[in-house]
Amino acid sequence: MAKAKIDAQKLRQRDAMVLPFKRNIASLSIRLDKWQSSARQGGSLAERTEAQTLARDAIAEVDTQLVKLADVKFPAETQDKAFAGDLETMQANYSRIRQALKAVAG
Repeated sequence: MAKAKIDAQKLRQRDAMVLPFKRNIASLSIRLDKWQSSARQGGSLAERTEAQTLARDAIAEVDTQLVKLADVKFPAETQDKAFAGDLETMQANYSRIRQALKAVAG
């Protein structure tokens, strides 16, 4: 098999493993922004309470995603540095989001 074809195949493999986590991070970031706005003092008590409840639920979701992310393994034939960098970045993003969710949850 040609080297370019093998490289493209490895890239697709890596993207297939990483993309669901990246989508989840984007979704959590969007929801976090909404909840932070609702939790501010300008919102009603009901909005703040709902934002706190949703943030607590999202913390459990983040913890689950971090466990799944820890279970992701490198392809056996390669130690892809870009893949390792993606994993570290995603772990940092999840940690940042978790801290912000804890602040919203109170």
